[in-house]
Amino acid sequence: MLQHSCMLVVAVLALILVTSRLFTKWTIRNYERSRWMLVAAMLLLCAHYVLQMHYGIRAEGAYAGAVVNILFYAPVSFLVSLSLLYMECREYSVRHYVAIGAVGYLLILGAFIAGWVYYGSLHMPITMYVMLALFYVILGYFIVSPINQIRRKYRVVAANTGGDMMPYRAYIYAGFLLLALTALFATAAIASTQMLYIAAPLVLIGLFVFVMSFVAIGFVIEPEEIELFNSESSQESEETAADAMHPTTDAPLSAAKMAQISELLKQWCSQGGFRDSSTTLASLSRRIGISRRELTIYFQLNEQCTFRVWLSNIRLSEAQRIMIAHPEYSNETVSAECGFSSRGQLYNIFHDKTGMSPKEWKEKQQIAE
Repeated sequence: MLQHSCMLVVAVLALILVTSRLFTKWTIRNYERSRWMLVAAMLLLCAHYVLQMHYGIRAEGAYAGAVVNILFYAPVSFLVSLSLLYMECREYSVRHYVAIGAVGYLLILGAFIAGWVYYGSLHMPITMYVMLALFYVILGYFIVSPINQIRRKYRVVAANTGGDMMPYRAYIYAGFLLLALTALFATAAIASTQMLYIAAPLVLIGLFVFVMSFVAIGFVIEPEEIELFNSESSQESEETAADAMHPTTDAPLSAAKMAQISELLKQWCSQGGFRDSSTTLASLSRRIGISRRELTIYFQLNEQCTFRVWLSNIRLSEAQRIMIAHPEYSNETVSAECGFSSRGQLYNIFHDKTGMSPKEWKEKQQIAE
């Protein structure tokens, strides 16, 4: 019954991944690659549960069931983590990861073949523990490697976009970390049928949250945010992000250049450019004809902040102006008018800058008047 339930859940998740493609606004190559990797992982899990049920492998003994679990869970873990890396890395990093993953699985497969030759059946106690140890090692790599990329790439997104980072955080941290933790727990319980009754539902919950977060981010993430990771200018984006995190004055702009950029930014703001919630440092650079590096230096030296903080301040000022002029406007309306990508982003900016929610700030202004 447990295997049948697991099969139904992963089959439904595969169906959700496939059908949600019909409703996404953008077609983003790397996101779609990740989608089909997740579909492949779900189908592989389905095949695994069908195989277990059809041949009654778990009934033959815990060791036999654990061996088959490892043979299937290793490539599934690889596909899930690779789906994340395709959204986070350039092609070279992905190829390097694939090579290491392939070597790890070949070691597991080699241990299985050796155990089959020695024992002549799936009941191979010593071999199972060898395979489990190898699985733990590569599972750790499948978890740590994406997390390292997440940390490194998160600042690229933060430095180059002005949109809401919460969907990205929800997908990365709530989704992947929950799945990773449950996967580690399930691996520890893989040789115990009794423990799997506890571990399997937890893994299914983690898998469900991860898949649903992946689907959700497909509706809100902008193409340029993904392209920051994988375009030919990815290295430049990372250097821009590093500059934003660690200001430098090694190559200051001339006074005339600073004045030109200031005037161009004022014109852009007066034309309402900040109201476009998809604005990024790259799109702003193209719009006003100033390179991203020059804009980064300008924000460091003239505004003493990053592009993201500068844009948030512009939008916050406009939101406060609108809320005073039109107190009847809802937060959703104010968010749309000012370029915030969501009501949540408006709330977070208000809380960070004023220590109050939009409602509290508006009520305070009304009392002061």
